[in-house]
Amino acid sequence: MGRVDWRLFVQEAARHRVLSLVRAGLRKDERAFVPEFVLYELKRRARGIAVRSFQQAAQLVKVIQILQEKGIPAVPFKGPVIAELAYGDILMRPFVDLDILIRRRDAVATRRILLEEGYVEDVHLSEDQISSYLRDENSFSFRHPGHMLFLDLHWELSGYYAPFPMRYEDLEGRFQEITLLSRPVLTLSPEDTVIHHCIHAAGNRWETLEGIACLAGLVHRTPMDWEILLRRAEAMHCRRMLFLGLHLVESIFGAMIPASVLREVRRDPSVWTLSRLVQQDLSCKGSAVPWEGAAWRFSLFHIRVRDTLADALRYGMRLLWRPTIKEHMYFRLPPEFAFLRFFLRPFRLGFLFFQSILRCRQHRAYV
Repeated sequence: MGRVDWRLFVQEAARHRVLSLVRAGLRKDERAFVPEFVLYELKRRARGIAVRSFQQAAQLVKVIQILQEKGIPAVPFKGPVIAELAYGDILMRPFVDLDILIRRRDAVATRRILLEEGYVEDVHLSEDQISSYLRDENSFSFRHPGHMLFLDLHWELSGYYAPFPMRYEDLEGRFQEITLLSRPVLTLSPEDTVIHHCIHAAGNRWETLEGIACLAGLVHRTPMDWEILLRRAEAMHCRRMLFLGLHLVESIFGAMIPASVLREVRRDPSVWTLSRLVQQDLSCKGSAVPWEGAAWRFSLFHIRVRDTLADALRYGMRLLWRPTIKEHMYFRLPPEFAFLRFFLRPFRLGFLFFQSILRCRQHRAYV
C-alpha cells in the first residue's frame, strides 16, 4: 500500500466519477491504510457532490411539478433517478445535467414554459427554425443562470444513436413509479432503463467506471425480466450494446447475470473484443483517451457495436447526412431552405476532418 500514488488515486476516482462510491465502500479496517489527507479529500469532494446532487434533484422535482400542473406529462430519467435505482441514494452519483422525456407534440409548449421559468436556451431558435429542429434533433438544451443548472428536454432518448428511436409514445405503457425526494414520479421501466443506459454508454464508449458501476447497481437492485429485456433489445437492434454492458459489469464487478443470458453474451466474439477496448481506455491515466477528436463517432468501435452490417451502414449514413444542433447553430436558414442542412453537414464534417489532419501534421512536425 505504501507505493500507491494517492494523489493519482483521487484524481482517477474523480475522472471516473466514483469518488462517493469509493468513500462509501471503504471499510473501517481499510481506512487505517489510507493517508489522512486522502480520507479528508474524499470526504470533502463527496460532500460537495452530495450537496450539488440534492440541489439538482430538488430542481428536477420542481420542474416536473410545474409541467404536470400545466397538463404536460414529463418523465425524468438518468441523473438522480438512475442514482436512486442503482444505488438507492441520489447523493452517490454526480451528474452534470437533468434529463426529462416528454411527448414531441408537447415540446414547443414545454420550451415556452421553461423560458418563462428563467431557463435560457443553449441555442436560440427562431419560430421558423423550430419545426425543422424538432424533425432533425431529439432534445432542447437549457441552463438556468440562477441555479447553475443544465436541463435537457428530450422527445427521443437515444439521440438517434440506436437503430430505432425511443420515444415517449413507445414507452409510456410500461413506466414505473419511484420516489424521489419523498415525491412519486414516473420513470422508465427497469428493462428500458438498462437498454437506454447501455445505448447511451456505448455512444460515449463507456468512458467512466461509474457508468459500469451504475449498470451493476441496476442489475443487482432492480427486479428485471430478463426475457423481456433480451427481446426488447433484439427488437431495437441494440442487442450487442446491451451484451457489451453486461459483459463489462460481469467481468469488472462480478455482477450476477443469469447463466442463460451469459451464454448469449459470450456467444458473440465481438462483445469480448469491444469489452477489451473499453477496459484499455478505462486504464488510460489522465483525461486524454485515444478516441478523442472530431471524428470519434466514425471510429471502428461505433461500427462494431452494431448488431448487423445493415445497422452499421444505416448508422454511418445517418451520422454523415442527418443535421444536428451544430448545423442549426452554424447555418441559420429560412424554412424553405432548411433541406440544405442535409448537404451542408458532410461539408462541415469534411472541414473538421481536414483540420484534424493539419493538427496531427503540426504536432508531428513539432515533435
